[in-house]
Amino acid sequence: MVLLRKAVYYIFHSRRLIIFALFWGFLFLSLKFYMDPSDPDIYRHLKVGEIIYKSRAIPETELFTYAEEGSKWIHYSWLSEILFYIFFNNFSWIGLFVLRVLTGFFIIYYLFLGISRLNENIYFSIILVLLVILLIQGFFLIRPVIFSFLFFSIYLWIIFDFKYRKAKRLFFLPLIMLLWANVHICFIYGLILLFLVIFGEILNRFFFKDKSFNLKAFSFFTFLTFGSSLINPYLHKIYFIVGDYFNLGILKDFILEFHSPDFHYPILLIFPILLVLSSVCVALKKTDFVNILLISFFGYLGFDLVRNVPYFVILSLFIVSASLPDLWKEKLPEVKREKIPNVFFIFLNFFIYVGLIYGLMVVARNFKPDEIIKKEYPKEAVEYIKANKFGDKLINHFDWGSFLLYELYPEYKVSIDGRTPAYSKEYFKKFSKTHSGMSEWSEYVDHLKNKGANLIIWPRELPLSQILKERKDWKKIYEDKIAVIFLYSR
Repeated sequence: MVLLRKAVYYIFHSRRLIIFALFWGFLFLSLKFYMDPSDPDIYRHLKVGEIIYKSRAIPETELFTYAEEGSKWIHYSWLSEILFYIFFNNFSWIGLFVLRVLTGFFIIYYLFLGISRLNENIYFSIILVLLVILLIQGFFLIRPVIFSFLFFSIYLWIIFDFKYRKAKRLFFLPLIMLLWANVHICFIYGLILLFLVIFGEILNRFFFKDKSFNLKAFSFFTFLTFGSSLINPYLHKIYFIVGDYFNLGILKDFILEFHSPDFHYPILLIFPILLVLSSVCVALKKTDFVNILLISFFGYLGFDLVRNVPYFVILSLFIVSASLPDLWKEKLPEVKREKIPNVFFIFLNFFIYVGLIYGLMVVARNFKPDEIIKKEYPKEAVEYIKANKFGDKLINHFDWGSFLLYELYPEYKVSIDGRTPAYSKEYFKKFSKTHSGMSEWSEYVDHLKNKGANLIIWPRELPLSQILKERKDWKKIYEDKIAVIFLYSR
């Protein structure tokens, strides 16, 4: 009984074992929401990764659309796309699932490691991390952004450990940026994070004469980090796409992830709850301009675009943990590992790895990607196009662009796909009218027809499909439950 009590105590007070338990929580949710092949962006990422991997070169011009043919396009996620392709090419969808779970595990690891050392209360840390696990699942698709979530978490761990515990890990910041600037455009959030800390500490020094923060060392590594962000195939030009990425215009009305958060979805209520909690915790402590600036900036980003919510939620965990009043803290006694026989840890690790393997087997047995793809995308219509030659340019719906270029490039080019910065705001405005079946639809179609497009593949239930069925110049040549194909006849 004494041994059992010691084992139970160790389980509930060991950071390592709690991280394993949180990982299992993430894995359980991943088995439920494991891999959705209906996410359109993954197909484009796989195709770009394939092209780069096989050619050993990063394309310098636009490849997939004739609407912006010949224009420059910066593949700012090229390293992520190679990684996605390698995992998919060797292990199919299960490989992407494993990559997703491993990335999620390291996010959990650095979150729990960072905040549990700040607030010294393991139970409260568990609650905070569970909130992140619940919310992040809805954003955790196989996209390059998952690496931004990971690197953002690591940056916060390094920064808050340096600020509150004087840990010396700043030299990792530029090294991580070497990867981050090549895997996803939101590396800019890491740089903004660093510069906000510098500005906040300058204000702390000016108003409160607080010189406890080593501003000189932090500033040195911040500028090294900025320099390392320029080590990418595009050098300083990577910052040109940053402006396009955040200058959304009409896209905010057209694309769901560019909307502001809709709090009719209960899971998104975690965002305002943590916003209030972090604000209250900061207010209860001595004024710190760093935390005020971080809450204000990333809170605004979260309210502006729903896709930015995870960044604030991750940030809020560190701010709450660092700002907790002392009376909330509970120093837990340490338990030495040697008090527990090694056989306990051998059996524990055995069950962990057996469970992980079993979970992967469950996914492999139950996952039927082809059935999901046929319900969401015009798979059969694509096979019809492959069997018949109709030219080389398609007029397609935005939601299908990435899937079509994955299946049909290089034989066919698409009129639009999910790379929003690749198309002008005016072009999107014309497409949105066509999508809605407005009377101006012919202006968009004629524009593409003049570029040589003679084939329209469109969702069967949308208004344009019904309109074209009544037209003599567009002949219906194929129809199924998902799609209709029209061929231009002069």
